[in-house]
Amino acid sequence: MAAVGFSIGAKGYIGTGDDGTGSYQKDFWEWDQATDTWTKKTNFVGTARYSAVGFSIGSKGYVGTGREQGGTLHTQDFWEWDQATDTWTQKANFAGTAREQATGFSIGNKGYIGAGTNGTNMQDFWEWDQATDTWTQKASFLGTARFFAVGFSINAKGYIGTGYDAATWTKDFYEFNPITAPSICLVTVDSLSQHNVIVWDKTQYSHVDSFIVYREYTTNNYVQIGAVPYDSLSQFIDTVRVKYFPITGDPNTTSYRYKLQIRDSSGNYSELGLYHNTVHMLNTGGNFSWNFYDIENNPNPVTFYILKRDNLSNGNWITVAGVSGTQNSITDTQYATYQNTGAWRVETQWSISCTPTRVDQNVMTTISTSRSNLLTTNVTGINEAAVNNGTTIFPNPFSSSTTLQTNQVLANATLAVYNSYGQEVKQLRNISGHEINIERGELPGGLYFIRLMQDNKIIASEKLVITNNQ
Repeated sequence: MAAVGFSIGAKGYIGTGDDGTGSYQKDFWEWDQATDTWTKKTNFVGTARYSAVGFSIGSKGYVGTGREQGGTLHTQDFWEWDQATDTWTQKANFAGTAREQATGFSIGNKGYIGAGTNGTNMQDFWEWDQATDTWTQKASFLGTARFFAVGFSINAKGYIGTGYDAATWTKDFYEFNPITAPSICLVTVDSLSQHNVIVWDKTQYSHVDSFIVYREYTTNNYVQIGAVPYDSLSQFIDTVRVKYFPITGDPNTTSYRYKLQIRDSSGNYSELGLYHNTVHMLNTGGNFSWNFYDIENNPNPVTFYILKRDNLSNGNWITVAGVSGTQNSITDTQYATYQNTGAWRVETQWSISCTPTRVDQNVMTTISTSRSNLLTTNVTGINEAAVNNGTTIFPNPFSSSTTLQTNQVLANATLAVYNSYGQEVKQLRNISGHEINIERGELPGGLYFIRLMQDNKIIASEKLVITNNQ
């Protein structure tokens, strides 16, 4: 009794345990499904034991933990059996506390052991990597601490249920997803208040095929709006307007919640990560108010909010005032002075920082604040349709240079180029005529926005897409 078992292909294996007389065993047996026969294999090499854990990965079986003869010594040793050679090899000791009557299973090339007892019932849960022979602690089992539970896996998920928790025999049942739910660093609004931008740090995740971005559609119901391959820049710009209308993702209409998910290289999916809620600002005669930036199940991340004003809507932002992260309104006492020429936005100040990366470029600009939508009174909204004023850009996308043409006669105009986080990365001054040549220079591939200004008015705002093929 209390033996250990696992299967490899069409064969099953049983070994160790108590023979019913209190004598612990080391023998190890193979059962052949095709012939319904048993064959003795090489004895387990570790000490004779009772209530160990067993599972298989590929053509190899694994046995570990348990209680040695004498009834008081709990073990941590961990052993591999090779079906091809019928040999045992010791691997890295189980990294948790020594125990018996634990639960184990495997998913892919990883093995898992958790729960069990050594006189104290346990909930901790550990992952063993076959490729590196290392143990990593995972999220603890969510049920009550217990032993004698049952564990198994189906496809890419594990399951644990039943067992004894020192108070009752249980019948609850839990699912384990080994793929870590990814975290968003922050959500923000691009420099021209056209799109929400979702940013994350991908360096902490491995074996990822892509990151999938979700937006809340109805209450607590999230729909996929895009996917970003692992080798691409770890950001997503929400341009999905029509598909889930009237929930458009337009930062100028309301705030939105976003979540992130991982699809791994084997096609398995993680749970959705925690949502981040964008900041949407409103203006009532110079009193600016906004919703709080919110991260699901987390305390308020904002130290304080800053209201900024661009007096002439030419990209020169100044700080009007700030409030603590528990407040959400500021009155601009100089609003009347700049209401016909100015622009306003609110920014977060906090400890959050993220550096989105890509494979072919090690470091991008570090992002450390989240912005609200931009409010102006001299331009009706900031969007491509409202402020292109007969402007065309060709080619777009482009790799080395492009040309902006406008039907207006320019004189001493200024063109600014912004990255998707609203940071100015290029500026051309004293522009005259109808055409502007825009050189890529040292700018990395990606999405950018331009703003063409003349006489303190926005002539045009457009998107630029720079490809990596130079």
